[in-house]
Amino acid sequence: MKTYLILIFILITCLLVGCNNEAPFSQHQVKTVYLNTSSYESNQEYQQMLELINRSAKAINERDSKALLELFSDKIENSKNLALSNYDYQAKIQETKLLKLDQPIFQTNETDPNKTNVSITVEYLEKDSKDTKKESRTYYCQKVDNKWVIAFID
Repeated sequence: MKTYLILIFILITCLLVGCNNEAPFSQHQVKTVYLNTSSYESNQEYQQMLELINRSAKAINERDSKALLELFSDKIENSKNLALSNYDYQAKIQETKLLKLDQPIFQTNETDPNKTNVSITVEYLEKDSKDTKKESRTYYCQKVDNKWVIAFID
């Protein structure tokens, strides 16, 4: 009887405390909320830029540098180098998990309509942290060969 009580105590403790030791932002525990592109159906260019931002966040979360680099252009000087540096910092050093992308604000360049800045609010976790952080990020988008790409992220 005493053995059963000890076993039940251990099971209850595991359930209450948690038996797994996965990182706080395990893919199984947290689902990312991406930007709502359907809100911009009337403006296909804005919609395309938001899709680029969503794809970049997905690439960071999935640790897929190749998918991230596809969103940038070789025709923009240092664009891919900066993207890779940003990726290394977020994915490898800080082990960032993006949780929520929200509140896009578009600012079209008045002198060059092929350049638009999209500022968003990002909620994220970093390794060894259980507290979410929130910051504003700006994605500098540019039309290259009649296609929107990310020039760089600030």
